[in-house]
Order: sequence, then C-alpha cells, then structure tokens
Amino acid sequence: MHFYRDLDTQKVKWRDVDPNKTELCWKVLVLPPAGEDNKYIMNGTSRMPTRAGVGVIGVDGYSNTQGGKEYGSKLSGWFFIKYDAMNPENTGVFGGHIYGRPNEKEDMYNQILLCSEYMSFPTYFEFVSDDYYTYFKNRGRLAYLGRFPKNTIDPIKLKSGKIDRHFGFPTTEFALTKQNDAMTTYIEHHCNKIYYEELLEDLLKFRPYKRTPSDRTVSAMITLVSSLEPIATPPTPKTPLIKIFPGAPSRA
Repeated sequence: MHFYRDLDTQKVKWRDVDPNKTELCWKVLVLPPAGEDNKYIMNGTSRMPTRAGVGVIGVDGYSNTQGGKEYGSKLSGWFFIKYDAMNPENTGVFGGHIYGRPNEKEDMYNQILLCSEYMSFPTYFEFVSDDYYTYFKNRGRLAYLGRFPKNTIDPIKLKSGKIDRHFGFPTTEFALTKQNDAMTTYIEHHCNKIYYEELLEDLLKFRPYKRTPSDRTVSAMITLVSSLEPIATPPTPKTPLIKIFPGAPSRA
C-alpha cells in the first residue's frame, strides 16, 4: 500500500498498490481504529503526534543518493504496536514494513512522513545521514521525529547532562548493544509474534559486526528499542484545579 495526502482535506489516506510495479510500498498488518488516524495536537505552530503511547516507527535509511542501488544499503522501516496488557495477543507486534531503494530519497521520506502522520506515531531514523531533519522541518512536522531515546545513552553520560539528544537514533556502541539485547529478548519470548517471513529470514543471517546487508533486522531493532522509551507526561499540578473554601455558603 501507499500513503498519500488528500489535497482537499490535507489528511493522509492510503491505497492498495501492486508491489511488483512500484519501487517502494508498505506491507501493513495493522491500521488504526476508525477515527484514530491523522490525530495530532498543536505545539505552537508545529504538529505533534498523539499516539506515541500506542506505537513508534523506526527507519534504517541510506545516505548516498547516487549509486548503491544494487549492492548498497536499502531503506527499511517498521512500525511497531507497543504491548498492551489489556490486548496481549494483538500488541507487541511489528505491524507494518516498508523496504526498497527509490530513485529519489524524497520518495523515501515522503512515505515515512505520511505514515507517521496517518498512524500518529513518532519516527526514529538511524543517525547516519540526517537530511531527514530538513525534510520534516520544512514541512512543519519536526515534532514527528523522535529524539535519541534515553535508554540508548550511557547512564553515566545521561546523568552528567553533557549529551545532545538529536533527532534520530544514535549509532554508539552502547546503542548498538542495546539493539542486540532487545531483539534477543524479543525473539526468546515473542518470536511467535513476528508475522513477516522476510524478517525471520534476515534475523537468521544477521551478524552484529556486518550490519549493512541486514537492513530489515537493523531497522527492526531500532524500532523495538525506540518502543521501550518511556512517554513523557506533564507534571501533576501542585494546586487543585478547583479550590474549595471551607465555610463558604452553599449554592445548592
């Protein structure tokens, strides 16, 4: 399937496509319930996704536009539905996958952005080539990009406060180890929830020190670790919203 923007309503919609006749398309198992797509809130002049508690998108893109079509890295992206104890059978799963190498990188960013808007999920790109930042920013969708997840940063560096949490997913040794550990745990306990044969096949061939041929696995690990990032919640008000004055006359 392809995501596209309705020019009349400016909402994102989707349509079926023939995967044999397109360089890039989504293979989707799960879509939002009716009325839950295209949800957002405004943060100043920027839109923000509202369903970060439901799922995330993780992307392993490619840096060079020219060359590499046959042997180089390809785009691979997943969206993941976070585990919900009230619906354990249908959550904690990879629900959508995009894979390929289009002629123009903008086609890649366009499909990722549209999916992010439709699902209302934040997106985490591997922090290798960050021109995705410009693409999202120029379209007023910078808030749809997730920053470095805190669980991918060395706790000592995190406590020091001397760390820049850029938009994306880090490629440090600590973050790569976190990816491997998270995927190993997921496979050990939830392998039965992987419904994509191509991911299962890629996982069997994956080697941590030779990641380039395993775009599907790398992007799945980015997505999985990003899904473990706690959602920031606003602090509880220190004073009640409604003040009660003892001894005040009743209006009943």
